[in-house]
Amino acid sequence: MDKNNNESNQSHYAFWEIKKINNPSYKHLPMSGWCKDDQPRYKMLSKGKGSLSDAETLCVILGAGSSNATSLDLAKKILQSANNSLAEVSRMSLTDLTRIKGIGPAKALSIIAAFEIGRRRNVCEVMLQNPVILTT
Repeated sequence: MDKNNNESNQSHYAFWEIKKINNPSYKHLPMSGWCKDDQPRYKMLSKGKGSLSDAETLCVILGAGSSNATSLDLAKKILQSANNSLAEVSRMSLTDLTRIKGIGPAKALSIIAAFEIGRRRNVCEVMLQNPVILTT
């Protein structure tokens, strides 16, 4: 890739992402160093759950990141591998999730468990809306 093309593509990135592109040894800034308003957990507390993007919501489920990526970076990787579809993420297996660099079994199981809770909640909702009436 030529330098001019690289510079034109950089307009789509935040300043810390540009440093990462130009310098492979650049170490990411942990979320603790971010402005509170940009931290997904704090954002959820202060602005409500509806204010989070899908990636930020997954980030909260993941908890911590890895040594080379924040939990938000990992959440974005997961969504990208699932065509940015939460429905596709919900169908990913433990093996699918752990193929993503930075996602081990514990993080993968947290994601799988979160989607399972959502699935069970939907089943309960359907049962409440369509009660079974037994007659004798």
